[in-house]
Amino acid sequence: MVDVQVHRCSLPHRNDSNLKKLPPNASWCMRLRRGFRKLIIVNPKNFRCKIFFSNKSMILTEQRRHINSPYYYVIHPYSTLSSAYEVAFLITWMVKMITDPILEITDPVNYVLKVIVDLVLPVIQYVLIFSLFFVGYIDVEAREIVIEPKRVIKKYLKTFFIVDLLAADGLEYVVLLPFQIFKVVPNWRFMKVIQYLHVFFLYARVNTILAYMNDVLHMFKVSRKIRKSLGYCLKTYVYLHLFSTLVYFVPMVVYYQKWPVDSWIVVAKLDPAQNPSIQTIYRECFLMTMCFFFGTSSGKYNVNQTNEQICFCLITLFGRMYTLFLVADALRMFGVVGVSESSYERNLVQLNEYMKANDLPFTMRNRMVRYYEHKLQKRYFNEEEILNSLSDNLRNELFLYSARMLIEKSQIFKYLPQRETATLISLMKTETFAPGNVVLRTDNYNEYVYFISTGSVAIFNNTGIELCHYGDGDAFGFISKILNKNNYTVLILETTELFTIRLKELNEFLEPYPEAMTFLNEMIKVRLAEYKLLADTKMNTGNCLVELRTGRLLERRKERGIFQE
Repeated sequence: MVDVQVHRCSLPHRNDSNLKKLPPNASWCMRLRRGFRKLIIVNPKNFRCKIFFSNKSMILTEQRRHINSPYYYVIHPYSTLSSAYEVAFLITWMVKMITDPILEITDPVNYVLKVIVDLVLPVIQYVLIFSLFFVGYIDVEAREIVIEPKRVIKKYLKTFFIVDLLAADGLEYVVLLPFQIFKVVPNWRFMKVIQYLHVFFLYARVNTILAYMNDVLHMFKVSRKIRKSLGYCLKTYVYLHLFSTLVYFVPMVVYYQKWPVDSWIVVAKLDPAQNPSIQTIYRECFLMTMCFFFGTSSGKYNVNQTNEQICFCLITLFGRMYTLFLVADALRMFGVVGVSESSYERNLVQLNEYMKANDLPFTMRNRMVRYYEHKLQKRYFNEEEILNSLSDNLRNELFLYSARMLIEKSQIFKYLPQRETATLISLMKTETFAPGNVVLRTDNYNEYVYFISTGSVAIFNNTGIELCHYGDGDAFGFISKILNKNNYTVLILETTELFTIRLKELNEFLEPYPEAMTFLNEMIKVRLAEYKLLADTKMNTGNCLVELRTGRLLERRKERGIFQE
């Protein structure tokens, strides 16, 4: 009896990392190297990996591509180390974005804080910057994972390398170098402006920080709307934080030691002569900035000086534009804009209500939701209406493109001309099955042949013994051609897309091609022999005499070569 609710695989465990196994006497260096390589290859448990790839076989294919390529040392964007890198980048840049603007307007009173900000964090920044030359990226437009070092380096140099370098205090060193060579003391105002400029380069990474924070929250299974709301809050705060320090920094540079009595900073007793605390300066500047940013009021102090008025005018202008963007993005998120996304969300809500009303089991609910997500990819559209609007030629090309992976991996299509392959594919129908679905049952009459486009299935015999798994490009259902009945149960292991055709139609189509028919008949015979051998092996497992005779209990003598990885 096959348990369709929970599949507990009884087949031997496979090595999911696709790396070569180490010998028992492997040195610590070899173990360390293998452990590091496991960190930089694709992690099948990475949530982004599950979104990008439709099934596990595609993940394992990507693993093999990375391991066997000349670029095995490049960190895969869906690896464990890449996720750790994002967390480190997020923490480092956030700390710098908060502390650096404040330290540009006041001197740190804590020696430990000064060492961390001036020495430790810049070193971490440089390590993170140069590590990006070895981290692959996702080409969203081409839907491609790039791990070639030349393309990775070129992409980073063209985008954020200079920005990141200047954000890590690189600008100050570049500007100071000529002064040090010619032994000239730079102007105080000039140096303060140069030191503050690196803050803007830090803030150029705001969207990157938000993306990394979204990924981290996604790992903890925080809902999309909460992640988006927290992103809005963080983005708003960092902008308010930057402007709060800017409204104090500009007058400080302009006035230097000659503060006018009608400056709002002097009126608020925030000028250096009053020796205010850093908390007081930040609190008053933050409140004034918030009033002008959101346009709620003109603040509790009058702004009379020209440079101060210009600062607050720019803050007001930016705040108005940012608020409009925030409202538009919020409307899009909640479905007012974006018909496809809102229709998908609405139908998903209806599906959940339907399952609750019918009191469906929790496992079945999960299977239905996973099927719905895989089938529509978080978009809702009328596929039948779209296909009917296309010409026959375009419709055939589209169908052929959707079956490209099946054509590449299935052996039977290699015995057919290309034109006939397209014709055979056009005769098939596509069906998507959720994990736990049973496609075929023992002793049930079967008249269809199934080709696996993406996904995987488990094969059980009539006594409930699990024999094997099939994946992309494999086919099943042929046994009925010889036995006139189905002796095997086929269980879906993950969301699987199948191409189906009647066995009678397939035989008629392949009849003019004797090589294809011969291959099909030979494959059926091989399958039956494999099933019998696998069943006998399973039945005899646990019998000591049988295992001794077959050599499975005691290891056979064999020549061992020198291990090389």
